[in-house]
Amino acid sequence: RDSLGESWNQRLDELRQYKEENGNCLVPSRYPPNPELGVWVGTQRTQHRLYQRLQEDGAAGVLPGQSSAMNEDRVRQLGELGFVW
Repeated sequence: RDSLGESWNQRLDELRQYKEENGNCLVPSRYPPNPELGVWVGTQRTQHRLYQRLQEDGAAGVLPGQSSAMNEDRVRQLGELGFVW
């Protein structure tokens, strides 16, 4: 059972709902109706930057042993939704 993956998918569903209601994926970092979603959106941007650095040769600016929760499938899913990195 992948509880982290399940919570990621739950937030993705919440982001889909946000987009249906607001027409975009620009959730404010302080979003009173769903504070967790606002934090999650910021975390996705941070994880994406780290993921990109890890993919680059040499991984400059990345600490030894550092990893990212982001992956190609998540990048694709967020991109298809119109997520702004």
